[in-house]
Amino acid sequence: MALGPRIPSPEDQTRRLIDNATANAGDWLKNTLAPKKDPIDEAVKKKGKYERKVQEAIREDRYAKGLQATDRDAMRATIEATGTSGFADGIRRREAKILASRRALFDLQVSVVGELDKMPAETDDQAKAKMVRNFELQKALGKKYREVK
Repeated sequence: MALGPRIPSPEDQTRRLIDNATANAGDWLKNTLAPKKDPIDEAVKKKGKYERKVQEAIREDRYAKGLQATDRDAMRATIEATGTSGFADGIRRREAKILASRRALFDLQVSVVGELDKMPAETDDQAKAKMVRNFELQKALGKKYREVK
């Protein structure tokens, strides 16, 4: 009897991964929509572990190392394979989440514009002051956006 390789080839491993993912996609969806535990509650319980792991990653400079190891050609091929429809579909699927965050920020956006509209910009100093205030307000708006996301 001929023995197969102790470890399947990278090509075989990749094919198996894709075949198994394709065959089990229905189970993934069913289990994801009906988890045994609440994933948000479980993540909150593990906040300390998350913080430790992030600090460890920072100490080990994993972010930069990961970026340096990025295969730019593979990244480009993935983007091209996803295409414009994949990008648009991803945004479309998040419509409710996007709308909720935009609604949460709308009054703040209106007040930012209102404040800036009241500021004069007839002189260079006034224009600079308005630009600085706009920068400050946009930073605050960005911070608020991250909170409601």
